[in-house]
Amino acid sequence: MPEEQVYSQTNSSSAVAQNSMVLQIQKKYMPYSKTLPKNAVEIKIIGQEERPSTANKSWLSSSKALLSSPALNAIFQKDTKLINDIEENFALPSPFGNGTCLIPFKFIAETDKRLTEYATIVRPRLIRYFFDTDYEAAIERARTELGEHFNIADYAPKEVAFAQFGGFTWRWLDFGVALSLQEISVEIFNREQEKCEGQWRTATQEVELMLRSSMQELIENLAEQLKPTDQSQKRRLTNASYDKVKSFLTSFEMKNVTNDEQLSVLVQKAKEIMEGKNLESIKTSEKLKEEMAVALNELNKEVSVLVEEGRRRTIILD
Repeated sequence: MPEEQVYSQTNSSSAVAQNSMVLQIQKKYMPYSKTLPKNAVEIKIIGQEERPSTANKSWLSSSKALLSSPALNAIFQKDTKLINDIEENFALPSPFGNGTCLIPFKFIAETDKRLTEYATIVRPRLIRYFFDTDYEAAIERARTELGEHFNIADYAPKEVAFAQFGGFTWRWLDFGVALSLQEISVEIFNREQEKCEGQWRTATQEVELMLRSSMQELIENLAEQLKPTDQSQKRRLTNASYDKVKSFLTSFEMKNVTNDEQLSVLVQKAKEIMEGKNLESIKTSEKLKEEMAVALNELNKEVSVLVEEGRRRTIILD
């Protein structure tokens, strides 16, 4: 029945539950390490006098790397970079554990577009490049480096290994309690619904605190770079610090799923401080640097008050 696919989370009073979805990303790879047999490893105590260990080998383990390749590492790095970019630019803190993040509704289309492009175009090209240029050479390097622990049976033929490499997949989830559970047991349904509501309330507090803390850190860092460390030395104003503040201010409205009106007021003040000032004009004017540093420091005092207030509320909730 269609009703069995409905989740009660959509009725949650949590602002996060009403304005975001859970993104779960899973990435898979070909095996690139393998556990060694217990009898393949000799355990010794290294000290003033080397002696055999009395440790029970069943309590210990050792593994060997199967492949070492810059082209293979590039796939790992690109996977990690994409996930980090999504978490930094679009995601909110998630109470559901590793491998999941909360994406506000307004960012879902852009996030899904990036994931699709990477999974269907970028990653397959990286995988193909690894197999075409370095897979077989990496096996020969392993033969040399692993010595007596090398086993050609650990390596599939190139095209077989390519087909079995592993995918990059994701799902959009609505973490709630299935209404069909109510037909089985009202008691279990109510208990699970209460647990779910608690998770979403925690998420709402965490999201609000995260946005406040992020603004505090970014504003404080930029203000520090705008003022001299002493009379003879000046800190270098970096593009990254400036860009991160601008990015936060630009994306704030879409990430503000908790409708934090107090922080919204301070974000508007920050926009007014930054308005009409590009990075080059700031770098070349000591007077402008000083004025901005003073204004940002005053603003950060107000942000700090909100951060402390948010931390107290989180402690009470816990």
